[in-house]
Amino acid sequence: MSAVESSAPVLTAAQAFHMLAEGRPVDEIDQRGIGRWIENWEAIVAAPDLKSRRRVLDAQAKADPAFAWLLAGDRRPRKVAWTADELLEASFPEPTWVIPLLIPVGLTTLAGKRKVGKSMFGLQIAGAVGSGGKVFGQDVDRARVLYLALEDNGRRLQDRMNKQRWARGAWVDFRLAWDPLDAGGLVTLQNAILEGGHKLVIIDTLSRAISGRPDQMNVGDMTAILGNLQRLGQDQGAAILIVDHHGKVTGQAGNENPVDDVLGSSAKGAVADALIGLYRERGKRGAKLILTGRDLEDRTLTVDFDPDTFCWQLSEDEGPRLTTAQTEVVEALRSLGSATAARVAAVTGQERSNCHKRLQDLVNLGVVTLEGKLYKRVDRP
Repeated sequence: MSAVESSAPVLTAAQAFHMLAEGRPVDEIDQRGIGRWIENWEAIVAAPDLKSRRRVLDAQAKADPAFAWLLAGDRRPRKVAWTADELLEASFPEPTWVIPLLIPVGLTTLAGKRKVGKSMFGLQIAGAVGSGGKVFGQDVDRARVLYLALEDNGRRLQDRMNKQRWARGAWVDFRLAWDPLDAGGLVTLQNAILEGGHKLVIIDTLSRAISGRPDQMNVGDMTAILGNLQRLGQDQGAAILIVDHHGKVTGQAGNENPVDDVLGSSAKGAVADALIGLYRERGKRGAKLILTGRDLEDRTLTVDFDPDTFCWQLSEDEGPRLTTAQTEVVEALRSLGSATAARVAAVTGQERSNCHKRLQDLVNLGVVTLEGKLYKRVDRP
């Protein structure tokens, strides 16, 4: 038993394990709520130092989903077994976005060649979310951001923030060092999200966030690390954006692939909920952002780097590039004037739920407006 007075409120098992991972002495932690997790507790306590404790805790979370759910504060594991009829009858919420059609809750990878502007884009996103600003003309809900700037120092960050014209008061917490994700850092990150209420975490870069042990070419190593990040984001309702690199050889112009071009194992692209590929010819202002993911249709945005604001902006000479199916929807609204989602689906021959999703995406892109139940194409000057 701990030395905590028996009359004090009993800590939950999750609280006790978090205090242990933070380095609190064992005899100062109330252990009365440990219950069924006593073997986990004893194994962690037996570790010789704090880093070893965190490694043991991290390994246990990887090996036992129930223990991971406990640490994440999720009292009830998500449903993973379904009959066909249950799935057909179930109601699921729409995907949650921190930045509409760009960064969903879960795991997103932003990758590109070295020195093409990935970190500037990450900082731009952090500033927009932390202040409730805009990204590519879209309003962004204000939320807390945790930015792990593992390749930067304070002076460089300050210089970039000034160039991007950050105002005081942004809800962004910077950390320039972090325990490796595979050696206690994942648990520390989980604690930080729980305590800080962060809805966006940016890890710049993945290579700096792991120790030298995991092999980035190894499917198992990368699936374990990124899979845990994805689950953490989904369990906590947070978006985790990792900045990564493209390999030396990427697709030729017109044949780029944000999944295949990420440096290392194919698992890095397979695990992510969304991928953003930044493609830019060195020395040129313009670039392409190629987007793909589970809950968004593939699309390409043409962007320019604005030297006045040090931010990426949509090219002035063209709006967002639409998929073929989205273009069909816009053309239908051009002829209909305004219409319900059901009417647009009937005219285009698209399945109704898919058409509804495309209309919502087009609203987020500013191409279509919604008034009541009627959608209407936005007239461009």
